[in-house]
Amino acid sequence: MKVVIVSKNGKQICAAGADVQASIGVTFYWGKDNETYFAVGGLDVATEENLDWKVPKLKLGDEVTFRLVEGEEYDPPMRRETPQQMIERQDKTLKRIQRNSKARQRAKKES
Repeated sequence: MKVVIVSKNGKQICAAGADVQASIGVTFYWGKDNETYFAVGGLDVATEENLDWKVPKLKLGDEVTFRLVEGEEYDPPMRRETPQQMIERQDKTLKRIQRNSKARQRAKKES
């Protein structure tokens, strides 16, 4: 099976893989807080479950590498979610963000 070895600054942080056909990707992103993040995730094609592996935060100057190898061992994902579970989690996150935004707006009006 194919395994993606992901390293940060020369230290391996995860070996992403699956026993079945899967797509695995590495994504980099940053928010308005100027913090830089990355994610290692994928899709188990057989179950349509979304897969996520635990990775640390990044800072400017960090070097992230990934290497594709043939192997038998990989780290299990920290999360496996069906599409419905993913939608429910995202809905909860959106509601929390909306509550926090409304609270900030109220506090701004009161000051």
